[in-house]
Amino acid sequence: MKSAYNAPRPPCLPWLLCYCLLVAAWNVEARRRSRLESIAAANNPGIILRITNDGFMYLKDTIESVLRHQLSRVRIAHVQNGTFLRVRFALHDFTIVRVSPAAVANVELRPQLTRQIRLVVDDFDFSFTISVSTSLRNCPVVTFLVHLLHCTFSQSIQLKLSTSKQIQVTADQCSFRFATSDVEVAEYDCKKGLTNIIKNIFAKRLHQLMQENFCQRLASFTEQTLTRVVQDIPVKLPLYKQQPQIRRPASFNRTSAAADMKRSNNVNNNNNNNNNSVSVDDMTALLRDFYVDLGLTKVPAVVNAPPTKYLMIAMKGEIVKQNSAEAAPFRPKRIGNTPGRRGAMMHLIFTDFPINSMLYHMYRAGMLDYKLSSESSPKMANFLRTTCDDLMCVGFGIPELEMRFPNHDVEADFRLHNPPRAVFSSDQVSVEFDGQLDLYVTRGLYKQLVFSYDISAEIDPQLSLDNDGQLRGKARFKRFEMKPKRSPGQLQLVKLQNEIIGDVLKSLVEAKLNAILENGFGLPQSKVLKLDKAAMNMEKNALWLTADLSLDEHELQQLAADTIK
Repeated sequence: MKSAYNAPRPPCLPWLLCYCLLVAAWNVEARRRSRLESIAAANNPGIILRITNDGFMYLKDTIESVLRHQLSRVRIAHVQNGTFLRVRFALHDFTIVRVSPAAVANVELRPQLTRQIRLVVDDFDFSFTISVSTSLRNCPVVTFLVHLLHCTFSQSIQLKLSTSKQIQVTADQCSFRFATSDVEVAEYDCKKGLTNIIKNIFAKRLHQLMQENFCQRLASFTEQTLTRVVQDIPVKLPLYKQQPQIRRPASFNRTSAAADMKRSNNVNNNNNNNNNSVSVDDMTALLRDFYVDLGLTKVPAVVNAPPTKYLMIAMKGEIVKQNSAEAAPFRPKRIGNTPGRRGAMMHLIFTDFPINSMLYHMYRAGMLDYKLSSESSPKMANFLRTTCDDLMCVGFGIPELEMRFPNHDVEADFRLHNPPRAVFSSDQVSVEFDGQLDLYVTRGLYKQLVFSYDISAEIDPQLSLDNDGQLRGKARFKRFEMKPKRSPGQLQLVKLQNEIIGDVLKSLVEAKLNAILENGFGLPQSKVLKLDKAAMNMEKNALWLTADLSLDEHELQQLAADTIK
């Protein structure tokens, strides 16, 4: 009798083991990819600022013009002290006499390098006077006139990520060279032989003086200029800065009851545990607690996108309420690369993340729910009745209410099932939402549900960019579906009555969204840097704002005067 242990194994067993190993390996790799994708998505920016070559050339030309204007008036009282061969000396009264325009001035954007920007000013002439005081009794002071020919100034600029998630500017690797120099004695108070000795010593140390002293002053000016440009742009940019003038949407003429309900425009401001209401006029007061998170998600980098290069600054872009510890449970999508409008100095790219994060936090705060009752709107108490003598109540428009529930109050409650969702396509933006509308009759402690509807809708925010750089819009329904929920005990209305209730809800939603959209969202700017010729278009499933840069030259002139002295 054969043992069971010696029985032949099924021929499919090795293949089954291989299959199990392959499935296990695939699951491990899938989990690894999912984890890496999750980490990458966490760093995806919601807003991207791209400064192009044209933008940097404008910055270079403006800074060069400011420098040329200021250098012609520079006088540095104290330059340097030192000791040479036990003789103490002091360099002072450095005064620029002449600066010729440079033959070449260029800004180089350098991809994949730590120092992303290189500034080069080549082939210019430079003349200045400088006085040298010494401890020699026979030669207390000598003044030289110096001519430097075919000069070259260059420096590297590194943009880093500060601990506060802002841009930190560092200018280093400064170089100042010249092909030839000529040192003349302008004034002296010592013997001629001693004067020539001091002149020769000064001429030999001239390159060191220009490299270690003057070059560093120019680098400091560049660093402080770029810092001044970005320092006024806060990490937390307030969503609204001023009280807008709300323009009411035009009234519809279904019935006077619907128009009166619309004019109440009352909305619920809190979550389901709080029934306090706030009017649409106060909506912007609530939104003043919201801000745009402009904190950087990564170190600024230069991207090579032939035929151009640009500096990419990636920002988080979440619109969140002040002091909120909760972050949106979703992450920005990756933006496809595209050159953008040629000739533009700057591109500001918005994914759907900023607006979706704002809608999420508003939903969580209950700001997008609606509650209309005699308590939330005392001025509408007579209107929100099933029975009235002046024919100006809900019961007149819907007789079934008066017949079945005489002398009752009416309440309307609209709640979203989920946060609204903004959808960016190749050429438009739309906002979709789903919710439920319930209408009740109440009397004392008695409360009865009489109508209930499932709502599904899509809104076109009609975004546009004003001349003042404000992104504004006006809500318009593209789709509105309202399906009555058939439940025992609820009234059944005719089509016209259902449409009246739907129009009331649509007007309330439009009023609330317009309270947000008509105020406008300001583009990030600073005291020194403004945006000009802004334009807007949809591309690569993102909202693209293109603009030219405009620097305040008066501010830069003052900065140069304070720095190079």
